[in-house]
Amino acid sequence: MSAAVRALDLAALHVAVLDDRLGISAADVAEGRRLAYTRDEAEARELVAHGNAAAAILVRPTPLDALARVANAGDMMPQK
Repeated sequence: MSAAVRALDLAALHVAVLDDRLGISAADVAEGRRLAYTRDEAEARELVAHGNAAAAILVRPTPLDALARVANAGDMMPQK
């Protein structure tokens, strides 16, 4: 994993929270097990409020310059 990827909020989320704290592996994420993604904050909050999700983690959009640094490093963005 390049320094460009390690600097991303999503990389910190995947390593420090999902894997280390919640035990959700990269394979779980890649295969769509144990979590779901939405771009809609209101939908995420609704899923939790109605008991259809245990938690919601809201992340900031990745800035375009960070995306360019990842591409220039020849790396890939973390799974979403």
